[in-house]
Amino acid sequence: MFLDFELFASPDKQLQSSDLKGKGDRGIFIAYEADAAEKERLEYLKKILVAAKIDMEQDVTTLAIPSGESILLNSAAFTKAPTYILLFGVQPKQLSLNFQLPTYSPVIYQGTTYLWVDSLGTIQEERLAGKNQKAGALWLALKQIFLPSA
Repeated sequence: MFLDFELFASPDKQLQSSDLKGKGDRGIFIAYEADAAEKERLEYLKKILVAAKIDMEQDVTTLAIPSGESILLNSAAFTKAPTYILLFGVQPKQLSLNFQLPTYSPVIYQGTTYLWVDSLGTIQEERLAGKNQKAGALWLALKQIFLPSA
């Protein structure tokens, strides 16, 4: 083995402002894995964010990424540079983030808070099955980031 670290190929597609939804007034960027139940997943996400005092349309910019696709983040695509990057089922390397993140544990790097968790579908399905491990871990992480005094 020649290299003792993983190399990531640069994606062909670069993020454009037309790929993004939402105003992002609070600098929150959410990339989520798109699936057939996307509309239902976004409604579930809205409920989670409301509990953390976040308005999805006003405070957040979202990006749907089909499974396995990757995109090069371009800061010029954002109206306001993200201060928080939350990844739901999207691997960091899919966004050309060339560092490892632990799951369900916020990491601050160069003034930006990153959170990587399972896909919305996985979290929602576990919750519907009466289990709360992933939803609970997500809630604790969101509280740590957005409601530190709670």
